[in-house]
Amino acid sequence: MDIATEVRENRVGHSKAAAKRYRWSGTDRDATAHRQRRGEAFPDTPEMLAARTARLIQRNGLPVEAALEATRTEALDRPKMYERILGVAKDLQAWSFLPRGVRAARTVARISVRENGREIPIGTGFLVSPRLLLTNHHVFPDAGVARSAVVEFDAQVTVDNTPEVSQRFVLAPDAFFVADEALDFALVPVVPDATGLPVGETFGWNRLSVQTGKLVIGEPVNIIGHPSGRLKEISIRENRLEARLDDFLQYQTDTEPGSSGSPVFNDQWEVTALHHSGVPRTDDRGRILRRDGQVWREGDGDDAVDWISNEGVRVSVILKHLAALPLDDARLAFLTEMGLESGLQDRTTVRSAAVPSPSTDGRPFPLPADEGTIPPMADGRAIPPSEDTRAVPPQNARTVPPSHATPLQPPTQDPLTVPLSQSTRSEASSDDTRTVPPTEDSRSVPPSEARRSVPPSEDAQSGPPPESWRSVVPAQAGPPVEAGVRPAPLRTGAGLPAAPGAFGGTRHLVFLHGRGHEECDPEEVRRNWAAGLNCGLTRAGLPTIVPSDACFPFYGRRLVDAMRPLEALHRSPRVAVGDPVEAAAPAAGSTRRLYEQLIVEAAAKAGLPPARAASLEGIGDAVHHGLSWLADTTDLDRLTIAAVFGDVAAYLDDRRVREAVLDCVLQEMPQSGRLVLVSHSLGTVVAMDLLTRLDPAVEVDLLVTAGSPLGLDSVFERLISGGPYRPDRVARWFNAWCPIDPVAIGCPLGDRWQDGPDEAPVVNATGRAHDIDEYLAHAEVAQEIGVSLCSPAQTAPHV
Repeated sequence: MDIATEVRENRVGHSKAAAKRYRWSGTDRDATAHRQRRGEAFPDTPEMLAARTARLIQRNGLPVEAALEATRTEALDRPKMYERILGVAKDLQAWSFLPRGVRAARTVARISVRENGREIPIGTGFLVSPRLLLTNHHVFPDAGVARSAVVEFDAQVTVDNTPEVSQRFVLAPDAFFVADEALDFALVPVVPDATGLPVGETFGWNRLSVQTGKLVIGEPVNIIGHPSGRLKEISIRENRLEARLDDFLQYQTDTEPGSSGSPVFNDQWEVTALHHSGVPRTDDRGRILRRDGQVWREGDGDDAVDWISNEGVRVSVILKHLAALPLDDARLAFLTEMGLESGLQDRTTVRSAAVPSPSTDGRPFPLPADEGTIPPMADGRAIPPSEDTRAVPPQNARTVPPSHATPLQPPTQDPLTVPLSQSTRSEASSDDTRTVPPTEDSRSVPPSEARRSVPPSEDAQSGPPPESWRSVVPAQAGPPVEAGVRPAPLRTGAGLPAAPGAFGGTRHLVFLHGRGHEECDPEEVRRNWAAGLNCGLTRAGLPTIVPSDACFPFYGRRLVDAMRPLEALHRSPRVAVGDPVEAAAPAAGSTRRLYEQLIVEAAAKAGLPPARAASLEGIGDAVHHGLSWLADTTDLDRLTIAAVFGDVAAYLDDRRVREAVLDCVLQEMPQSGRLVLVSHSLGTVVAMDLLTRLDPAVEVDLLVTAGSPLGLDSVFERLISGGPYRPDRVARWFNAWCPIDPVAIGCPLGDRWQDGPDEAPVVNATGRAHDIDEYLAHAEVAQEIGVSLCSPAQTAPHV
């Protein structure tokens, strides 16, 4: 049997299986149709509607101004609000819809096989990493077929409707080949071009995401492929998702058999499925029917089939399957190139197929339970969305080595049930345009009440008395404390001291925050840190803490006051500036130069190609391009990234700023005992300097750094102690970093720091990559803190 015939027979088998699934899903489709007749445009679950809305707003899928306008005219409940926003997203497309579609189309290739001196088109494939091509198993049932194949990129017509010169490549299945018949997919590398450049560097590639929220029932899908081997064609607009099965999506669209292996996109050009089969009408015996109602026979041709729907394999299911494969390091390296959202970076996690469930991994856009609109920023501005996981432009491929493992973790709370007023915020929340700022009355406990004495059993954060820290760590020193009562801390200076006798009076937990808190209430911020830590402690099976037991030096306002002589802008949500670079930049001089250096260095560490960097004209061009690169390849917007680096530069370069911050922090620091110091972002830099100023009577049992810029040469070279050397007085150092946190882009620190920290890469929720409560909510991070607080013996100093 020749290859083309085998492919055709395999396709028929998958068509029959798809038809059987279509019949099984008839009840669900009928219910969907009934809801649509009642006026529901998107008859999906509330959880999926919320997740989809969140992804649209957070990932540039819909201008937030349009979302606000859609909900501003009347009070709506959540399902109606989601439908209204989704309707706007369906009907209104930004200008970028077309060029992004062009970019996505370049990743798609025609697949042909060489047989008996001829090349026979058999399907379509598309790039999902700089080197890997994804198509159907029935196109490549084994490595032998792939070995005989040719893939053509740019097999299409130009804007003048004349054929373009295609570029041809062969495949390398001997290096890597994974296929699965049930899920009908095959993954194989494309041989680089004559210069050794991976094809993804020329044509771009699609970042696949294991997360949900990419499509809901009733929403359009777009397919780009080579039907019947013709030049590239696109099917858009009047195509709707009909049903979501466990492993497949079924949708109405016009496709032909050659479209096997095509990417199924949503309107934001994210791949949602791998198209693999049309769904034919069948009789009660499962036989395929022709359009005239007669039984279809071999030789009738595909055009005679009565196609009633189409089916694609869910991308998230393919990624889960890949995650569970027992691959060696050489083959695993191919998968790690597929990007962070694929969930394939950590071998331990992926082999357990620990993928977030649909109800938790989408991190739906947090909305107040009693309001029908998305609240704007404090100054009335809409909330800018974040970047996405759509097709990566050429020369934008980043390889994440297996050592930079990233376990998947669910978010700390169910955002569908937690009102906005209870959501925690990070150090950048006042500037981070990905989170919704709480209203003035959103604090669950007024500061005046939060500081009064509360019995542990009544403290919402302490847990039941048997699990309280006082039952684990006996009081060994300090003033006597009335049983069952937690004394209120005294407000001295700008920070919050810990309650007397906390953790036995000899051990101290200190939270050292980062930037962006100048307008925040220290009590509220401390509660947010404690909430994140308590979530992680619960996951780790350790007792939780009372927020007032943590010492919280607060230097946010002092930092801003000290920076004013530098003519730095006062950055808050009330400041709207068109150029993020200038909005966050200190005045001209050495601080400005350091600020620019930090951005350029971070962009280089984030994978900005040297050739592209060398082509830029001047430092200004490099800074703007570097900032855009960081925003495109990580998980924060440009203004937030620039603001963090602006403050880091001011602290490191100006002695007055550094001394003002350190003096402020030292006012609240313990003068003796054992210290567990937990720091975040700019606070990690402050912590390193602080270690040179602490009272000699203080023993540092544990230093935790999270979301830290200490991996940048421009940062550690300017520390008081210099770097990169492990602090001598720290018994144990633990660093947590998220690979898509642009502030931590220099991590892991062990790559540069001599005798560096123990480290753990983590995956924070979408749009919250830099948030401290996300970092602390991971069990592996919280466990380090919890064990140090519980342990009666100090760990031996590291030498």
